[in-house]
Amino acid sequence: MFQFIILYVIWARLTQSSLSVPNNHKQIRDSFSSSIPNSTFVVLTIRMPSLKHGDLIWVAVTLWAIWYARRKAIHEDIYQSPLSTHNFVTSFTADLQLVQPKVKDRPTVQSSNTNWIPPLAGLMKINVDAALAKNLGIVVATAVARDFVGRFLGASAVVMEGSLEPETVEAISCKEGLPLASDLLL
Repeated sequence: MFQFIILYVIWARLTQSSLSVPNNHKQIRDSFSSSIPNSTFVVLTIRMPSLKHGDLIWVAVTLWAIWYARRKAIHEDIYQSPLSTHNFVTSFTADLQLVQPKVKDRPTVQSSNTNWIPPLAGLMKINVDAALAKNLGIVVATAVARDFVGRFLGASAVVMEGSLEPETVEAISCKEGLPLASDLLL
């Protein structure tokens, strides 16, 4: 009902006519009407930054519908009531909400605690891992060596084409760690 009263006030301002409003809504109409300057541009300039997106769409569609109704009345002598303009705005904004694309939820990625655990003092640790790019048909086996402080000592990586099982690529990664240890003279 409040939207209809706002529509009435804007309609009355633009058409410079005095439309009748039920007595129980006159106070709301008068309080809203007194806060509207004569220039619609001033109203939009003052009010638009504080409007929510949905309210801004409603105002834009309402002004468009009023402009259309006024144009029809002035140029074609076809008159439309404020209630029919209000009904058009209501149905049009409802239709706009139906055609808005829905935001799809992104799948959640489980993150694990991936903190590196150092070896005992004076020792070295070789971490191995494998990665598969199934769409490209590429697998990678890697090995990284670090000392007990976490300093990087060396790394090795093997890139292969083909589609292998993940367990096989993990085994190749472990095999890749052995030459790394011998290369580092460990």
